[in-house]
Amino acid sequence: MKPKLNLVKSSYKAEGEETYHGMIQHSETLTQEDLLDEMEWHNSTLTKTNMRAFLESHEKTIIHALLQGKRVVTNLVHYKLSAKGTFTDENEPFDEMRHSVGASVSQGPLLRQAINNKTVSLKRGQTIKPTPRLDSYTNLHN
Repeated sequence: MKPKLNLVKSSYKAEGEETYHGMIQHSETLTQEDLLDEMEWHNSTLTKTNMRAFLESHEKTIIHALLQGKRVVTNLVHYKLSAKGTFTDENEPFDEMRHSVGASVSQGPLLRQAINNKTVSLKRGQTIKPTPRLDSYTNLHN
């Protein structure tokens, strides 16, 4: 199933005209376990246990490298640490109350090429008007 492109009204107006931004609606979310099932189906020479062990080692290695201050570049994804928060001057130390460290992830060349080669085709979805959605209701008076 193709991903859907839904348009959402933006609060930003360009030259007085209303604008919309696109949101991709995915047809499904796959977990790592789902990916292992797909990999096992496509590649009968590797066992699910071996693939799981590789992925766990791969993840631990990436995390270790990031915590050592390294940037990690793979064909699929680029990983790096990022700092968030505002510093008052160039000598201000890192303050955990006002600053934080996070991870930044961007597409690698293999993923970029797949997307740029127009291998992604979108189906037009609905224009969405964001409104509050009631998740639950509790009557406190009865």
